[in-house]
Amino acid sequence: MAAEVGPVAKWLPKIIVVVADVVGVALVVLWATGDDPPVWWLIVGSGLLVLFLPLLLIGIRFWTMPAAERERRLGGATAKSRALQGQVDRSKFAHRAAKQSRKVLATGRSAEALVTFLADGGRANEFHSLVYLELEVHPDGAEPYEAQTGEYVTAAAAGTLQPGAVLDVKVDPADQQRVAVDWDASLRLR
Repeated sequence: MAAEVGPVAKWLPKIIVVVADVVGVALVVLWATGDDPPVWWLIVGSGLLVLFLPLLLIGIRFWTMPAAERERRLGGATAKSRALQGQVDRSKFAHRAAKQSRKVLATGRSAEALVTFLADGGRANEFHSLVYLELEVHPDGAEPYEAQTGEYVTAAAAGTLQPGAVLDVKVDPADQQRVAVDWDASLRLR
């Protein structure tokens, strides 16, 4: 959940851009019209204008465009931001789950799970890649349920991972949402 932005956080960047542009223009004008002005006026004024004038012009263009176009552009940016945040959240979750998988494998109950969704976890080395998995877990004698986990997989295991694949998993008896894939059992020929 995103926190609400307060009025200071909303307006402060805009005020900084406008003030920097005003100071930049003032320094350049003073340098151009003054008698023997210091060179730093030109250097600092030009630097402020180069850095902040494009931001001011983009802001003016954005706020003078029709409201429908502005909303369309904001909606697209918001959707991209949400999608990126979803990837980051999945990566963090997968990494935490993968760190706990050894304990779950040692103490968990056996079950089968159907892969319903998988995504790259964003972490890899030359031997293993982190994968985020959404599973439909089918424990013996109980109703199926949804669970998520993360696993570091080898190239051999990556070939078996796709939506619809059935994997042998271990379920933590204390928390059925904690699931780890039993690769030794899953990679055997069925």
